[in-house]
Amino acid sequence: MWDDEKPSARSALRKTGRFGLKFARWISSPVRSLVADVRESVHTERALRPVPIGQPRKRTARAWTYATVGVAVLIVLAFFNNREFFASAVIAALALGLMYVCWMLYRGIVSLLIVLVLWGAGGPLAAFITTEISAPGDFSAHLTSTMPLFWSTGAAVWLAAVLLRVRRPWMMLLASWALALVTIMLVAIVSKDFAYYAAWLVLAVYVLWRGGWLLAAADQFTGRAKVGADYEEATEGQYALYRDLAKLGQGFERFVQVKIAEPDKRATESDGDSEGEKEAKVPEKADPVENGTSQALDALIAGPTGLFYLAVLEAGNDITVSAGRPRRVLVEGKPADDQLRVIAQNARALAAATELEVVTLVMVHEGKLPNRGLLATQSRADGVVVEMTLLHADLIARRIKFGPPVYTVGQLRRIVHRLRKTVVSADADLTTSKKNEKTTKSAVKAS
Repeated sequence: MWDDEKPSARSALRKTGRFGLKFARWISSPVRSLVADVRESVHTERALRPVPIGQPRKRTARAWTYATVGVAVLIVLAFFNNREFFASAVIAALALGLMYVCWMLYRGIVSLLIVLVLWGAGGPLAAFITTEISAPGDFSAHLTSTMPLFWSTGAAVWLAAVLLRVRRPWMMLLASWALALVTIMLVAIVSKDFAYYAAWLVLAVYVLWRGGWLLAAADQFTGRAKVGADYEEATEGQYALYRDLAKLGQGFERFVQVKIAEPDKRATESDGDSEGEKEAKVPEKADPVENGTSQALDALIAGPTGLFYLAVLEAGNDITVSAGRPRRVLVEGKPADDQLRVIAQNARALAAATELEVVTLVMVHEGKLPNRGLLATQSRADGVVVEMTLLHADLIARRIKFGPPVYTVGQLRRIVHRLRKTVVSADADLTTSKKNEKTTKSAVKAS
């Protein structure tokens, strides 16, 4: 008899344990989702991943299902355990279910409201810190003078977060709130008169860092901001490309006629070596992909919608696509495999050197494309498939602007900073070769 009942008791215990685990996971899902949001945001900012801004994934059906099951369980428990206050328990269960749905579907708005409440409570807390720590005095008078300052500071930080297109403004507000209170508390120990000035200084540095302005200032100071800003000579196709790129306006950084620098040269430039040591460390031979060198790149565009590599394909006639497998792009009836392979190698070398996702666009000059002037194709570079889009010159700017922003202002400035450390002007090799030639001749004369 005992042996027959033992397995059923164990199975019932297992089912109860599994239900308890599932219920615990459901209860802790808001906290786990918050932690996942923070980790994803930090990883996206560090890795500079192109993730659409303002388009969160909403799992509406799952959220309402979990909320319905949870509310039903709470109502059943209230019916058996507390029938006297059953109506109040039902209202409380429905309120908890609605709060759960709001948190799972509109977590950004709820988090922002919570942080705004913290900023509202931060005014009295800052007044208490500056009054009690440094020199006890009239708390009410100090509160009246400091609360508007603290709240206006929070409003300025929120406005900066909106202008910087931060993915989760509540995280920037929460970090600023913590930085402000910690700075006020530490400086108030020495002098409460300078506590708020120190907090404003720390918040200003934090906003400048989040916006990437510190890196932009470093590029201006080191002269890297001039890399790829202008060109000396250009082909007719490049002129057509640059005229259309002028339609992009502000918010897009342009690099024209640049070349991927060799790794040794990049290392010496970052380490601050002398000019002679830089020239000595440049290898004699460099593979286009492994060592980072490539042919001159017609243009690079870094903008809110992504990082784009633009190449010019000279075509004097219509461009067609073969009907066989694989489909091949034909220029005047001849395959353009070699030209597209070089473009794919440059795109792959750029992606490897910058560790960024690169979108390849090929502008067709003096040629007509099927499918309303836009053709998606691909090419292989050392066995790696590189996707690219062929299009007319008048579609370049519209294609670059198309789609939601995937980079914040801070991410965009970090990308531009990385590009300025990675590429050099296309005529830099000619200047270097002339310097090397002069150095060789002077060495021969000296010997």
